[in-house]
Amino acid sequence: MGDNKSSKVNQNICGLDKKLVEDVAVDDGEALKNCPELKPVPKFETLTTATPSPAIKNNITNVLASYAFIMRYFNGDIQPVEAVICLLNICDNLDSNANYDDPAIALESVAQKCLQSELIQTDEASLTVMKKDTFLIIRGPSEENEKYYCQAALSHLHQILSQAKSQEKQSKSNQDSVKTDFSKKFPEHERENLPKLDISKVKKCMKKVEFYLSYIDSYNMDFE
Repeated sequence: MGDNKSSKVNQNICGLDKKLVEDVAVDDGEALKNCPELKPVPKFETLTTATPSPAIKNNITNVLASYAFIMRYFNGDIQPVEAVICLLNICDNLDSNANYDDPAIALESVAQKCLQSELIQTDEASLTVMKKDTFLIIRGPSEENEKYYCQAALSHLHQILSQAKSQEKQSKSNQDSVKTDFSKKFPEHERENLPKLDISKVKKCMKKVEFYLSYIDSYNMDFE
């Protein structure tokens, strides 16, 4: 992050040895060019006058770790409804408004939910990759643009949530003639055998992600 102390803290968050995280010199312009477009959001100060809770950074970590896992799990080939169903299955902050007092616990929560999930099949190696990905997102491409990967990841997640909401609405209005396609992750499942996607919950998740984007825009993800 901004200094060596923050970088060491973030490595501890992810449970990573230094050898697992290699610093690769990448030109910021090239790195940012490949990122999702950032979603414009209101300034945090216009949303609340209260002092931000220290838990916000930890909660964002829980969301970013869930996003990082889902992107790897589906190899970037996202079917929005399916992806959101799986994401809510492992992200307690978005699914049930869980709050975290410690970033390591927020991260480990995702790992444990992945191992316990009936929808997801994974292993410790994949979870180590998820932790490394989360560290890299939080660290950012450089000190000058340290927030950018967090903003890009949450912006992309917001887009996925929005697409899932639209597709689920369309599916409900055309139940007899339209069936949602699902990826090869669930070859044996019919649509009705998967958990139903609660559109009202998706809307709340979108609002929460917008709130997190506003927070990051005004503050940072450095862990003291």
